[in-house]
Amino acid sequence: MAIGNSVQDEIREQQMKVLASQGLKGRLEYFFYYYKWYTLVALLILFIGGSMIYDIATKKDTVMQAIYINAFPNVENDTFMANFEKTIEINSKKEETSLITDIYINMDEYTYYDSQNIEKVLVMCAAGAVDVCVVDEKYMMHMAEGGYYMDLSTVFTEEQMEEYKDRLIWYDCPGDTKEGEEAIALEITDASKIVSTQSYPNSKCYFTIIANAPNVDNSVAFLDFLETP
Repeated sequence: MAIGNSVQDEIREQQMKVLASQGLKGRLEYFFYYYKWYTLVALLILFIGGSMIYDIATKKDTVMQAIYINAFPNVENDTFMANFEKTIEINSKKEETSLITDIYINMDEYTYYDSQNIEKVLVMCAAGAVDVCVVDEKYMMHMAEGGYYMDLSTVFTEEQMEEYKDRLIWYDCPGDTKEGEEAIALEITDASKIVSTQSYPNSKCYFTIIANAPNVDNSVAFLDFLETP
């Protein structure tokens, strides 16, 4: 046995004898003095790992996300969407819907705050994270110019197109391969739940579906929900 190891073993043996004579309190103090940082790091790793596993295990799939732009925040989002979820067939343990109502963009007095919100909306849309956008007239046209909206005539039935014909907004989207105008938006200013929540008390508002929306059927169902008393 190497001399160094022998000395270390002897020191360790003497330390253990001293600890044994000091009882539980002494052993705890010794452990805390020499190993507290190792223990704290290990506990931190366990906590972070456990939190990540829990988040992954409990994360739900979003089956419809809507955003309100330039609305008054008069909606209790969770309760509002829970009521919507009752009208569509989803597995509430694994699926959920979402509503964001705190996005404000002032097209008249453009500030850094407005720029950040515009970037947020465009990134969410490009990532396919938004299905429905309810918006006031000014910003509705701004997004239309960017080609962000789905042609509603491709998702509405003939009966719906006839029912909504006086409220549809038609627009010839720049850069679109289609010829002529498309039905990019539907005015819903007088929709029952828009009125009852006073979400747009001072302006007209419009229902749109984002061009790459992943949940079109639930988006149309959300329109029905907004218009139903």
